[in-house]
Amino acid sequence: MSDRSFLVVCQTARSSAVAVPLGVLFPWVRVSGETSYTSDSGLVVGVSSTTVEGYETADGIWIFILGFAAIVAVAVYKNSERLWTLVLAAMLSLAILATAITDMASLQRLASDWPEPREASVHFGLYIVLIASLFLAASIALLVWEYAKQDKADR
Repeated sequence: MSDRSFLVVCQTARSSAVAVPLGVLFPWVRVSGETSYTSDSGLVVGVSSTTVEGYETADGIWIFILGFAAIVAVAVYKNSERLWTLVLAAMLSLAILATAITDMASLQRLASDWPEPREASVHFGLYIVLIASLFLAASIALLVWEYAKQDKADR
């Protein structure tokens, strides 16, 4: 891999790793529908829709931490080209990807089981995490492949 290609793949990995924690800051779930409840003061309050951001969930905090660790691992690899940083980044990207897929499947199941007057849907923050983790995993896979190719050439 040329130096330019190496820099492009590292930049893709870095940008994807940065996008993962940013996706946690955006809405993951949107619940729509007319809901009313009685407040503490006795007033009937109507709610038409609400969103749940990623940082309001336990998985969102977990993904934020994993994404930050992936940023550090990719930065360390770019500067030192150590194999352990690639292994760490690969494990982090797969953990983020698995969590995003699991959350999407759970939320889709919740949306289909929701009573008719209300509707729940996956929102763009979780899609950002999913797409960024896919790009992160792909770029890390390219770096691992290139590392293995170079290692065999050095023997």
